[in-house]
Amino acid sequence: RGHSGGVLVLLRQRDLASIDRAKRDLDKRLSAAGFNVAGVTSKRDTRYGFDQHLLMLYVLLIIIGVLIGCVGGLGFATTMSLNVLERRGELAILRAIGATPAMIAGTLAAEAALIAVMSWAVAAVTAVPLGRAIGTFLTGLVLKTPFEFRFATSGLLLWLVASFALGILAAVVPAWSTARRAA
Repeated sequence: RGHSGGVLVLLRQRDLASIDRAKRDLDKRLSAAGFNVAGVTSKRDTRYGFDQHLLMLYVLLIIIGVLIGCVGGLGFATTMSLNVLERRGELAILRAIGATPAMIAGTLAAEAALIAVMSWAVAAVTAVPLGRAIGTFLTGLVLKTPFEFRFATSGLLLWLVASFALGILAAVVPAWSTARRAA
C-alpha cells in the first residue's frame, strides 16, 4: 500500500519529466513482477492522440468553410457584375455629368461593402446558436459526452474582414471596367 501510493502521487504530477519517470518506473516494476506489459500511457498521451484525430476534423471543417466562402464570394461577384451591367445607363449618365471612374467604382464598392457587412451580421447572429446546436448534436451522437461550447470571436472578426474585402473586390472590378467604357 505504501509503495503504490508513491506511484499514484508521482502519476498525479503535472510536469512531463515526472510523468515520463513514473511511466518508465511502472513499466519496469510490472515487467519485473512477471506481467507482459504492452505499454504504459498517460492521460496526456491519450489526450494527444485524441486531439490529433480531432485536428483532422478541424482541418476538414476549415477547408469546407473556405470552399463555401469561395462559392459565396463567386456568387456575390456574379451578382455585383450583373448589378453593374444592369446599371450601365445610370453609370454612363454619371460619367457624362463628370463622375470619374474612381468615383463610380467607389460608390459601387461602398454598396457592395454594405451588402457584405449586412450578410456578415446575419451570419454572425446565427452562427452562435447554430454552432452550439450542431456541436451538441454531433458530440452527443458520436462521443456520447457533454459538449463544451466555445465561440472564437477572432474567427468572427476575420470573417468580417474577409467579407468586407471580398465585397469591395467583387464590385470594384466590374464597376471600374464599366465606368471606363461609359466614357
